Amino acid sequence: MTDTSLEINLLRQAMAESTGMDAETFDLSLPHWHLKRYKKGEFYNEYKNVCKHLGFIINGVFRIYRANEETGEEKNMLFFSKHGSVKRTVSTPLLPRWRRSAST
Repeated sequence: MTDTSLEINLLRQAMAESTGMDAETFDLSLPHWHLKRYKKGEFYNEYKNVCKHLGFIINGVFRIYRANEETGEEKNMLFFSKHGSVKRTVSTPLLPRWRRSAST
């Protein structure tokens, strides 16, 4: 088992800054956070799958993009980077794919 105290502290700080969450309230969520590493090109959530997860980026970049089914051309829509969060709760055929696009 790896020590995740650095990652948890980064997450705690980000949640406090973005939501005003105090340490005691954040500590209630600790059992629900799990460290997961993604490789470049690996999907956070695949097309047409409903995702009910919230992610926090320790290092690297995630992107949301649309792919033209006929040409395969990809159009970037949003980027999420270091110390940012990734959240997706609804999926329809029109929503884009999420993929880890870079490693830093």
